[in-house]
Amino acid sequence: VVILDYGGPSTAAEEIANMVPEKKRQQVRVLDVAAGTGLVGCHLHKKGFTNIDALEPSEGMMNILKKTGVYTLKYQEFIGTGHSTVPKDTYEVVVVCGSLAPGHIQVEGINDLINVAKPGGLVVILMRLEFFLTHDEYKDKMENFMDRLEKTNVWRK
Repeated sequence: VVILDYGGPSTAAEEIANMVPEKKRQQVRVLDVAAGTGLVGCHLHKKGFTNIDALEPSEGMMNILKKTGVYTLKYQEFIGTGHSTVPKDTYEVVVVCGSLAPGHIQVEGINDLINVAKPGGLVVILMRLEFFLTHDEYKDKMENFMDRLEKTNVWRK
């Protein structure tokens, strides 16, 4: 597997590895949301995670990520619609890297990420600061949404 020089996937894997002890990485179930070509999964695998599933709506991307050999289950569907077939309360780690972006996963899609995470699980989101601060789909919406989730004890930041 060739890993291209794009920083998001390696940063995501590094942050997750910092939160999951090495001795638990083989048992932890991870869902890579909007997995694309599988770069996050490849980086996680290099850090000792072996129970990684992928959710990716694009058939073309899915065909590429299958070739990495690091994913167990593969869901070819969109997330953020409220109609995911991914079982609820399943994953200790849910990661989305680069897909909270204009035209992709909307702020409300975070609910689907939370639903598939086990209670107490990690939901790791990496997105461009530019979108978070300036784009109408996220500016003044995402932070407020996350604050509401925290106030209702759905998650902690």
